[in-house]
Amino acid sequence: MTSEILKVNIADMKVGAGDTVITTTSLGSCIAVIIYDPVRKVGGLAHIMHSNSPEGKKLFNPAKYVDTAIDEMHREILKKGGVQDRLKAYIIGGACMFPSLETDPETSIGKNNVEKARKILRKENIRLVGRDTGGYYGRSVEFIVSTGEVLVKSVKHGLKNIGAFYRNEGSNGGTI
Repeated sequence: MTSEILKVNIADMKVGAGDTVITTTSLGSCIAVIIYDPVRKVGGLAHIMHSNSPEGKKLFNPAKYVDTAIDEMHREILKKGGVQDRLKAYIIGGACMFPSLETDPETSIGKNNVEKARKILRKENIRLVGRDTGGYYGRSVEFIVSTGEVLVKSVKHGLKNIGAFYRNEGSNGGTI
């Protein structure tokens, strides 16, 4: 059986099921948030640029911002049959790509993106089961929906599987 491959661009989001593979590249300070129901084998990946959507603007891309992208993807997964109590998540990216330009590493764009995503996932009762965040290097991600595997590629660390939702509840075995 041939897998459907969905490519997620910057400020973009895709949801798939079954034999779908969802990929994204060029994660620097951006983050990828993956939400998944391992029983129904439905999940999504959003490539998110900024932590907060613009106040009062009606026309903007919801996949560009952590607060609106997670909300939109969550809704889509539930529409496709995902069950709230089974949803699990990963966060990848959030690097500090230009440390010499950061006046305070604690307030870097990448760190803010990761922290905002963690806060929203907690609020939505979606358990964070794994992450590969921070550092000073970019990443690419391949999410295999049928198995829940999340493959992270980087020049610094090569290829690593940071966990499979279905097999082991994530690389760290619980809420992170």
